Amino acid sequence: MSTTEFAHDALLYAGDDGFLEGTMPFVLDGIAAGEPVLVVLRAAKIERIRNEVNGDGDQILFADMDEVGTNPARIIPAWRRFLDEQAAAGRPVRGVGEPISADRKPDELVECQRHESLLNLAFADGPAFRLLCPYDTDALDEDVIAEALRSHPYVIEDGVRRASLRYRGLSAIAE
Repeated sequence: MSTTEFAHDALLYAGDDGFLEGTMPFVLDGIAAGEPVLVVLRAAKIERIRNEVNGDGDQILFADMDEVGTNPARIIPAWRRFLDEQAAAGRPVRGVGEPISADRKPDELVECQRHESLLNLAFADGPAFRLLCPYDTDALDEDVIAEALRSHPYVIEDGVRRASLRYRGLSAIAE
């Protein structure tokens, strides 16, 4: 993957252990590369990541999705602020964001799914930014996972990154 573009990946994982197995290499690679990382998750998952980095995460910023994403329309502006503050002089940045959870109400879920699609448009011409969006296949309905494959150009499953064959593309999002 080029470090000069926006990469938006859906991480399909199963359960708590799968979450860490999928997110930690991404976060640790960012730390090793000197890239700022913003992690926007619920408090329990933030704590799990903090425990895994064991004080080694000075480049990691954390935000609670229950605060940032209460209104899903506030998520893209949060990513934009992070980029404005951290992507100076073409420096690549990373993010982990999980706006979709099994306990979202149906109308919230629709807005979160819209947000996931709009990210591709919002950052298409922006600075180098890798965004990983975890989806728990144990907790989410199949139709939610299917929508994730339509809104993310790439999918990571069992440690393998591949193009999503169901991705709608920017033209469909812009309509």
